[in-house]
Amino acid sequence: MIISINEKNFDLYCKDILNINKKNSLAYYNQDFLRYLKEVSTNGVVIDKSFVVLQEEKPVALFLGNIAGKKKKILKMYSLSSTYFEGNSLIKKSTKKLIIEHFKKILTECNEKIEFEDYLKGGNINIISEYLISKKAEIKHKIYKKIDLSQSENDLRQSIRKSYKSLLNWGEREIKIKFYDDKNISKDIFDLYKNLHFEVTEKKTRSDKSWEIQYDLIKSKNCFLVLGEYKKEIVSGGMFFNNGFVCNYGSSVSKRELFHKPIFHNMLWSSFLFAKQKKFKSFLIQWGELKKKNTKKEDSINLFKDGFGGENQLTLNLVLK
Repeated sequence: MIISINEKNFDLYCKDILNINKKNSLAYYNQDFLRYLKEVSTNGVVIDKSFVVLQEEKPVALFLGNIAGKKKKILKMYSLSSTYFEGNSLIKKSTKKLIIEHFKKILTECNEKIEFEDYLKGGNINIISEYLISKKAEIKHKIYKKIDLSQSENDLRQSIRKSYKSLLNWGEREIKIKFYDDKNISKDIFDLYKNLHFEVTEKKTRSDKSWEIQYDLIKSKNCFLVLGEYKKEIVSGGMFFNNGFVCNYGSSVSKRELFHKPIFHNMLWSSFLFAKQKKFKSFLIQWGELKKKNTKKEDSINLFKDGFGGENQLTLNLVLK
């Protein structure tokens, strides 16, 4: 049985499947964060096509995706790719057939392309990936750096690039770091981060409601904020999302005139330790798409992220045009 997003109990079933998969996916995939993505979406008309699959009256699978655009219609999940998760129950052949048939109906509404990401649960591709590959979808991969937070602080530090040690020491001396979560965040504190964004971008990049949702994410324990103070001035900040198991490096902002200084190195390292303190099991940093040639900016960002160690975690990314 297919349960669409506007039907009764969809949210409850969706939460059940996401909780089962939180060890295997990005922290982004929770309903509160999806609400934030919806608010900041710049894709024009968006029609949510997410659905849950019931088998013997129990949720066994979840597809997350929407069709964005007026003329050129793309299947993705706001700024992320569409994706699919299964629960722990064995899915029958008849149920798999139902899933693919419903997915094919969704594809008939797209006229541009389909973007899909498979988190390779158990090292296996899922049935949506199998179908897209059979239709000659372009195959790509993304790499995430996975930091195992069960390690001791000393072992974590030993994994960091040697040349970073002096940069971390500079940050420890020069940058005053403070963390904010559901216990100590306030509107005034959050506005420091928001105003830093406005100052750096020199414009209002998204709606007031999107900032309210982001604040609510901190209050609901789905996120924490870190702020860095240099010479009595807030110069850097970062948001880190979590699902109770995995912590994810979401976004950051720093004053451009201080880019020549290692402002965020120690802030990111300290965020590992804060996440460890909160009992999260791993920390994910998106490294980027695995491809033959990157831009100079991509290479620079990847070089920065590589320096913090961790194991490479691959995801399968499919594009069908």
